[in-house]
Amino acid sequence: MQRKKKYYANRTLSPTLVEHYFRNFGNVQKVLDLGCGLGCLGRLKPKAMIEVYGLDIDENAVLEASNYENAKTYDLEKNVLPYDNDYFDGVLARDILEHLQFPWVMLSEVYRVIKPGGLVIASVPMAKPSVVWNDYTHVRGFTHSALKMLFEDSNFKIIYVKKMGAIPMSGKLHMVRWIPIILSFPPMDYFWGNSLEIKARKPVRNS
Repeated sequence: MQRKKKYYANRTLSPTLVEHYFRNFGNVQKVLDLGCGLGCLGRLKPKAMIEVYGLDIDENAVLEASNYENAKTYDLEKNVLPYDNDYFDGVLARDILEHLQFPWVMLSEVYRVIKPGGLVIASVPMAKPSVVWNDYTHVRGFTHSALKMLFEDSNFKIIYVKKMGAIPMSGKLHMVRWIPIILSFPPMDYFWGNSLEIKARKPVRNS
């Protein structure tokens, strides 16, 4: 499989976005980067002690990601994450679920490999035709309620669902955390809103 150069060129993570993810994860030691691409999450992680594990279906992308993450090629046909139960403190599934015919199968595996009390952060495209079908690899978009229901049916406890978008200069000005507030105004949402971000927790088992 050849790396989709144009595809990955538009899907790198900025330092401020990586900072945003780790701030929301809190104190983590092991993080799974689903759809790791070129390994930006591992390359830009805030602390050397954090272990980032990457999975991607693109073998050549995994080769590059391996410079920064413990990266492996993922066999989408098997639908099984190659890790033990309760292994990760956090899972990032950025722009993954919209590519899957059965995203609930992936979430059941994410639930399995996250420790009780661990967090998953995921982003998906809003159900806007201009957003969903602007990527030839997408098979679906999500409304707020559909995304929330998907995670609830997968036994996660929802912490938030927020609108996100590529607001000009938001990264350079370190305004990522303010994007959901800015997009709460309809004109801004119309022009810049393009994704939903969900943060959810695997409940702690009762003793």
